[in-house]
Amino acid sequence: MRPSLRSLLAAVTVAACASGLVTATALASPGGLIPSLGSGSSSPARTTTAAAPTTAGHPAGHSTSTGTSTTAARPTTAAPRTTQASSAEGGDDGYRQISAVFGTNTSPARTYNAQEVPVGSKVAVTSSSADGTTVVTLEVSGMLPNHMYGAHAHTKVCGATGADAGPHFQYKQDPQQPSTNPQYANSKNEIWLDLTTDASGAGVGSTKVNWSFPANRRPNSVVLHDHHTSTAQGSAGDAGARLACVTVGF
Repeated sequence: MRPSLRSLLAAVTVAACASGLVTATALASPGGLIPSLGSGSSSPARTTTAAAPTTAGHPAGHSTSTGTSTTAARPTTAAPRTTQASSAEGGDDGYRQISAVFGTNTSPARTYNAQEVPVGSKVAVTSSSADGTTVVTLEVSGMLPNHMYGAHAHTKVCGATGADAGPHFQYKQDPQQPSTNPQYANSKNEIWLDLTTDASGAGVGSTKVNWSFPANRRPNSVVLHDHHTSTAQGSAGDAGARLACVTVGF
């Protein structure tokens, strides 16, 4: 039988000690002549590096923070909703308003004389009825400065000519038309809105009458005239040429 490696090393060690070639200190040192023998080879220590934690993605629309600054999804602003109020047609009470710019062939506001009612001048009419009374107001701007205008509510809508608006609206109708009788053609039975503009061409005319428009018979326009309205017998209600017209749904 062949001697084992351990037996050979032991024999060599004994011989070396006997001859004085090797000291006991050398034998006792970790790196001595007799290494530690195991049943298998020694493996180096395994170094494990932990993977850095991953950050999950945020859901869509979620706020994300960076340091002390937070960025959030901006809320969507809905388009503003436009609401148009309506008045009950056929009733005594109600409120109506219209604003327009005068042009030569435009609706609802049309000028027939661009020298006295310039293209681009503005007009607004409001009408309010309540408790058996009616208030109508006419406002203009961009007109001739320091100028007197006559204005009245008329029975028909505006047309290609001033005559298309028909006669003045009368609460109590004059059986004789065109009406020039002061008993009917007056500021208490009709809607008169005469005004005088200021230095900038702006002016306001307003009236209040003690009645409401009948449900089945209402004015449909306001006509601007050349001068203030006459109250004389035989010419009552006359205010000269029809310069412009604005259709109003009274």
